[in-house]
Amino acid sequence: MFIPLGTDQPLNRTPIVSRTLVGVNVAVFALVWIVAVLRPEAQLDGAQSAVGEIVGMFSLSWKPSEPWRLVTYAFMHGGFWHLLGNMFFLYAFGATLENRIGRWGFAALYFAGIVVSGGVQILVEKGSVIGASGAVAAITGCFLVLFPLVNIRVLLVFFLITVFEISALWLLGFVILKDLVFQGFGVSDSVARMAHLAGYGLGIGVGLVLLGTGLVRRQTFDLLALMERAKRKQEIRSAVGGVTPTQAIARAVIQQDRAGAKKTEQQDSARLDAVMAALANSRLELSQALSTRDVDQVPRKYDALLKAGDDLGINAKDAEPRQRRAVILGRDAQFELGNIMVKAGRHDLAATAYKDFLFSHERDPQAGEVRLMLALVLGRYLHRKVDARAELERIDLSRVDAEHREVVQQLKAELA
Repeated sequence: MFIPLGTDQPLNRTPIVSRTLVGVNVAVFALVWIVAVLRPEAQLDGAQSAVGEIVGMFSLSWKPSEPWRLVTYAFMHGGFWHLLGNMFFLYAFGATLENRIGRWGFAALYFAGIVVSGGVQILVEKGSVIGASGAVAAITGCFLVLFPLVNIRVLLVFFLITVFEISALWLLGFVILKDLVFQGFGVSDSVARMAHLAGYGLGIGVGLVLLGTGLVRRQTFDLLALMERAKRKQEIRSAVGGVTPTQAIARAVIQQDRAGAKKTEQQDSARLDAVMAALANSRLELSQALSTRDVDQVPRKYDALLKAGDDLGINAKDAEPRQRRAVILGRDAQFELGNIMVKAGRHDLAATAYKDFLFSHERDPQAGEVRLMLALVLGRYLHRKVDARAELERIDLSRVDAEHREVVQQLKAELA
């Protein structure tokens, strides 16, 4: 058995809604038992039987004349372990998600999860439904989209009792896959798996819509960013004949070496491995440092990546575009990289990061904002006013908001 305990994400406000929902569920569970124990029939048939009768009054079944059941069922639980499992997941993932999408957004998703998951369950399968697992599934599905690489602290109780960390992608991916497999094979264990799957689907869909529409600000390592990164890698791999950008660079270097001297196949292979390893390792270390937003480490790792590119000749002006991309990260990571360089006071590296963003994403919706940041760095910190003015002139004012247009005009006046 494993129990999620929380995430490694810091919170900047108190998660009132998620904590309140945990409290309400626990309070309702306790109240049901108290009322059941006090009922006269509990003395004859036992408290568990009395609890079952009360829960049955609020459980979800196909009764159109009693629509309130579509909500009340989610606050009924079949036992202590049923309640505990749902509340641990709600407590562990709810706070971080509420912090990201807001209190009203979180509440709306939770109650939508109750209605959608319960509705799907009774439409697909007969019988009654109780428990908050469908709503919790909606929360975890949305969490998976927004925080796939966030580490989750997990308590493992299996022979040994230990606490370890695992990424949300692996943990929630396993949970969803398990429900899919059990539902597919028709495993009968009194678990409303269609409610779970409907909740996951709702949460994932809502998360993708929030990111895609910009209602929630994109981050470097959200699920859409990972998907876009994978797509770019595949496109580049196809463009260079099925090899990675690093492999393409390495082979180009080897071909240049061959022009000067004939090498054996074994030497070529060793050279290829060495070149690939140097650049790939630099990219990996930078990505790891960037994921922690370490203002001390990120500049050093970025500097190391650029130097590795210099050693391979891919930072030169005549380098091929596909070679240059080997020292450029994904869209969100590259933008954040420039911002961190500004915070760290490494304005030379900030300018490089912003330029490389524009090199790869010239038509991006945020290109105007990035070009403005580049002009700001060039003009105010690097004292390259001519270059700064040139960047300002290239900004399409129709594609930036009023606040940024005002900054553009102020900076133009400052650099005049």
